[in-house]
Amino acid sequence: MSHPSRYAPASGAPGTTGEPREDEPDHDDRTASVPPTELFELLDDQYARTILEATREEALRARELIDRCEASKPTVYRRLNRLEDAGLVASRQAYDPDGHHCQVFRATFEAAVVDVGPDGIDAELSVASPT
Repeated sequence: MSHPSRYAPASGAPGTTGEPREDEPDHDDRTASVPPTELFELLDDQYARTILEATREEALRARELIDRCEASKPTVYRRLNRLEDAGLVASRQAYDPDGHHCQVFRATFEAAVVDVGPDGIDAELSVASPT
């Protein structure tokens, strides 16, 4: 499920870098809009919450997340893809202890503000720069 956001997904797909789009200014206090139903669905999912909690302080490989979630590889990668698409997780290439390349994931989600107004429900996310 995709959504309009001023940040491109950090999924590594062609043309996406996880950096602000060129047509948008770079801000330290980055925010992204996510459809509220998508945000609620992600936060209601135990695997997605476990991934967000586990990657809050350090970048982890999918293999480590599979162990922490006690879930299958496809289940974890589906959640990672959804979290990246929503701008809640970013990925980057890193080196494992043996010197091989691996992809690591880190939460960028810092806070959410949900507003219930006359035009419906809106959700705005505060996201950190991936490090």
